[in-house]
Amino acid sequence: MLFSGFMNPDSRFGRVCGFLANLIIVNLCFLLTLVPVITAGAGIAAMYYAVMKLMRQREIRPASDFWKGFRDNFKRATPVWIVLLCLAVILIMDFRIAAFMGVWAHGMWIGLAGTALVILLTAMYLFPVMACFYGTLKEQIRNSFLFIGKNILTAAAVFCINVIPMYLTYRYAAYLPLFAFLWCMCGFSLTAFLNARLLLGIFIPYLKPAAPAGSVAAEEEKDEQAWEAEMKYLQ
Repeated sequence: MLFSGFMNPDSRFGRVCGFLANLIIVNLCFLLTLVPVITAGAGIAAMYYAVMKLMRQREIRPASDFWKGFRDNFKRATPVWIVLLCLAVILIMDFRIAAFMGVWAHGMWIGLAGTALVILLTAMYLFPVMACFYGTLKEQIRNSFLFIGKNILTAAAVFCINVIPMYLTYRYAAYLPLFAFLWCMCGFSLTAFLNARLLLGIFIPYLKPAAPAGSVAAEEEKDEQAWEAEMKYLQ
């Protein structure tokens, strides 16, 4: 009886296992979108779509919801991702040029670092905004800046959640097999989930309230069209 209660899906242990299973499945789906490289942007938006739906509804169909988010955001996220890749290449080249200029490049280093910070932070907000709100790219970029300015501390926390794990992976190369295992299992989706917990606090006033768990309305929200209506940006 004790063991059956421990393994019950409604127990705390069962809920934790279910949560981790959802994150692992979403993470594996996201890894598939990294293979062609060009689809990674839509994969990021789809990952945020899935984890935010998990937070709002508690239960999701991880693979199905991920690929639905991927299809819905592909046309919007892919051009943005390509532009970000191009900007990343340009910035890397500029940093390498600045490295050869020595002391004369001090001002250039400051400008490049500031530009990189703005681009990174905007990208960290833009894909979650795509996953939650409808609108043109111009509107979504504007909304991303508005959300960043709305709470600077949250923006700083989101930046740290994204950058610190990547830095530790790069810094401690001796533990690369362990880091690779963690990233492949649930590293990306867990990072997205932690970001989503912070961002939803800012997004919630612009989203329809989630229905109580177990209600008829909650069951209806599981329908794709109902979810799209819930996630629509309220102008």
